[in-house]
Amino acid sequence: MREKRLGQLSELDGQILELLAKRAALLAREAEYRRSHGKAGNDPALEKDLFNVWTETGRRLGLDRQLLRQLFNLSGLFVPSRPRTDAPGSGAYGLAPRHEAVAVNLPGPRSLAATRA
Repeated sequence: MREKRLGQLSELDGQILELLAKRAALLAREAEYRRSHGKAGNDPALEKDLFNVWTETGRRLGLDRQLLRQLFNLSGLFVPSRPRTDAPGSGAYGLAPRHEAVAVNLPGPRSLAATRA
């Protein structure tokens, strides 16, 4: 019985994640379109309209508006993954420091009094 419930929930969670990924891709295309036309990537009017849909649907389903706001905000954090372009030879600038050990030899002062002078 538990396995059946787990299977149903796992399937539903997979569908939710697929829908969030599709939503993120659509929003990314919208932002790219706006940028290509000299506008800001985000559209506050579109966000307001989308949240109104969430609010109306949530009201119909009896869901808490504050929780809907949090979920809406979190859903905006999903972004489509892009292939890394910071690999050597890719032409992109890697601004993060390398992850490798470095030998450092910094002689310090021999006296605390000399550092306070």
